[in-house]
Amino acid sequence: MLFRSVLPIAGLIFVSLQPFWTPIINWKVLSLNNFMEVIVNNRLTTRGLTNSLLLGVATATICMLIAGVVMLHFQQSKRTGRRFADGIMSLPATLPHTVIGVAFLLAFSVAPFRLYGTVAILLLAYVCIALPFAARAASRSEEHTSELQSLAYLVCRLLLEKK
Repeated sequence: MLFRSVLPIAGLIFVSLQPFWTPIINWKVLSLNNFMEVIVNNRLTTRGLTNSLLLGVATATICMLIAGVVMLHFQQSKRTGRRFADGIMSLPATLPHTVIGVAFLLAFSVAPFRLYGTVAILLLAYVCIALPFAARAASRSEEHTSELQSLAYLVCRLLLEKK
């Protein structure tokens, strides 16, 4: 384990702390300047990190809203289409993420959308990729919520009968 994981990572850390690559470690020149340059001073890296954080939050929020509304609709309406909706929402999980990414590039890079190079195309692809996981979470939480509602109803009924 030491040779497979610890030593290569230690080597990468030492190389990243040097001002330029050399096989000889000079302890006097090791610094965090490379990290400062890339993370703080480079605007492209900062913009990429910001976009990644915003896309993560937006994707999670949108996916849970969509999945929650769909699951709530089928719970309240007592319709038979719940299994069908669950199957459709789970469909992107059967495809590799690379295939989904290429499909979104091909579909949304041309007219009338022209989303190539924008954050919007990333958001759409991320939502498509994450929606099956959000649907599962919403479905499980809905089942758990209905159990809690039943329990709360029984507790309230018992408390009202005692008065």
